[in-house]
Amino acid sequence: MESTNVLVVGAGPTGLTSAAALTARGVHTTLVDAQPEGANTSRAAAVAARTLEVLEEIDVSERLVKNGIQARNFSIRDHGRVLIPLDFSGLPTNYPYTLMISQADTERVLGERLEELGGRVVRPKKLVAVRQDVDGAVASFDDGCSRRSTISASTRSRSRDRFAASIVSSFARICAAPL
Repeated sequence: MESTNVLVVGAGPTGLTSAAALTARGVHTTLVDAQPEGANTSRAAAVAARTLEVLEEIDVSERLVKNGIQARNFSIRDHGRVLIPLDFSGLPTNYPYTLMISQADTERVLGERLEELGGRVVRPKKLVAVRQDVDGAVASFDDGCSRRSTISASTRSRSRDRFAASIVSSFARICAAPL
């Protein structure tokens, strides 16, 4: 049985960010995803200013900005009529805009950074069960392999609903620690 400090299930933006942040802090992290490769379609199209501020910690904000379009103004319309005008240019941040970028591009940039840090996504690796004991959790996968983890984190709501996730207080301390 293989072992890791943190097992992250799901290589979407949240899983990739979690794995990169933990890996940058020297935490042995394993990121698995059931899909054989990253999605090349987009389920999201924007990144908020606060998210870009948080992503500075893992050195991906500027990379995302280079790949996206800065929308300083945005409006919600009903045909030709403006319902809600939004002006982000006055936000007190280095990113006074909403960044328009596909989720596929966001995942690509996050995945590249994870690899630079020495991490990787293990694919295809489908989680089928999680068993918790006093020493942590044991995750079982569809290929018959098991992996012991001190902390398990699922980043997909379907997985969260179907499998137990053991998030202990040390996870909060790891995430809060400065790089």
